[in-house]
Amino acid sequence: MARGAKEPQHEMTYSERVKASSKGGSLGKRMNASKRRQRTPTVSRAPRLCCATDAAREEATARMLADLRDARLDRSWVNGAWKMQAPTWFLRKHKRHLHHLPDDVRVKLNLR
Repeated sequence: MARGAKEPQHEMTYSERVKASSKGGSLGKRMNASKRRQRTPTVSRAPRLCCATDAAREEATARMLADLRDARLDRSWVNGAWKMQAPTWFLRKHKRHLHHLPDDVRVKLNLR
């Protein structure tokens, strides 16, 4: 190379640079396949069973009832009367298992 001459800055030809810039990108350069960001795996949104066995289900129910016994229930004023409600921390903690809470308890706590 001659003295004082600059090295070429682009390794691609002019036509390759034009094609690359028309495809978009911040710098208009093609990304190497090895530098591409890997796609994050998709998460299955299929419904899963909350408890694997009946024994685990009964244990979770007993744990929920024990938490309710120790908890102070929230109240709301509806149509001139106080209604008891499950505390929000309880609903968040046991969200996955609320469907197998006994029906009489669900009615008392105004759960759907």
